[in-house]
Amino acid sequence: MERSLLWFGNEEVDGRLGLDFQIEHYHFAAVEFEPASAVRLLNAEGEPVTDSVPRDPRYTLYSIDSADHRRVPFIASELTRDQLNAIASVEVDATVIVPGELHSFVLTPETPSRHIESLGLTLSVESWDPDGLLVRADEPGGSLPTSFPLIGAYPVNAEGDFLPTFSLRLTHTAIEPLRNAFLETSDEGDHWARAEQFAHSATDTLITSPMEERYGDWIYELGAEGGQPIEGVQVYVYDREVEQRTFVAPNALPTLDGGPVVGERTLEQYREPVLEFSSFELDEVVLEGVRQNRLSAVVPGEGAGRCDISVAGEPMYQGSPVRFSAEQSYGTSQLLFASGAYNDQPGRELVTEHGLKYFYDLEIDVNVD
Repeated sequence: MERSLLWFGNEEVDGRLGLDFQIEHYHFAAVEFEPASAVRLLNAEGEPVTDSVPRDPRYTLYSIDSADHRRVPFIASELTRDQLNAIASVEVDATVIVPGELHSFVLTPETPSRHIESLGLTLSVESWDPDGLLVRADEPGGSLPTSFPLIGAYPVNAEGDFLPTFSLRLTHTAIEPLRNAFLETSDEGDHWARAEQFAHSATDTLITSPMEERYGDWIYELGAEGGQPIEGVQVYVYDREVEQRTFVAPNALPTLDGGPVVGERTLEQYREPVLEFSSFELDEVVLEGVRQNRLSAVVPGEGAGRCDISVAGEPMYQGSPVRFSAEQSYGTSQLLFASGAYNDQPGRELVTEHGLKYFYDLEIDVNVD
């Protein structure tokens, strides 16, 4: 994460915005990030861009729930354009909860329960049945369905070897009543379609219920298959360690403009870019829409990721700066090695910072690089 964490500015560039790292190549299910406790913006000399950074209190470096994930750790609108342009690196202080010591033990009919003092966690087999049983993970106050436990529970035979075939279902006591009611009323049909239907229904119910009703215990439902009885349950539990970390993200925008490389992206065998370009001439860039009091610059599709279109100088219209922006974003450029197609939207549209797209009595010069 630290090697691929980069700052892409507060305006979207090739699908990237704010602090970005290569999430798809790493596994963060066992790591929790608390909201950023401090944010520093440094210039090329390592000096603060501003003494007081207007931090966004909702920002976290990574969240399993990406629906409302903030991508910029500060309130950009409270900084000047010069301050934003001067950012050479962004530093974020955050509390990170990571796996610690591993506890490993076997639950048996003679010792069906085990308490882990450091976690305040008790794991126990509710009732011993060689054909199938439930392992409950109980902690004071309960846990939320979104707080995935760092626990593994597997059935073993008398020698302590894993059963060659068994079933495992992980559930939560806040979800089980909803599941039972759903199974009673839903029709038989496609398994995945029913699972998706239940997921939507359960989510709607949980997020509208009082917070205290969402807490409960995690349940591991184990079933024996293949004729072998369950004679023990092998359990693995990780402690959780709290670390204070500082994450440093260099500004990637100069790299995208051909400057020094400041970070890395990992290529996969089936996602390597095909760096083959057809010929592309300057006169293939077409300016359109002037008769309709607007201006669009259209670039051939295969050249969109290699063409920069900008407005010369700093023209203003009705008190707002004028610039070209991408009409839509269909992925990332070849510089980010994240797609094999690089189908950037070829159109660039003239627009003011406050959103005007139609102009009267405006004269500008357009730079095409």
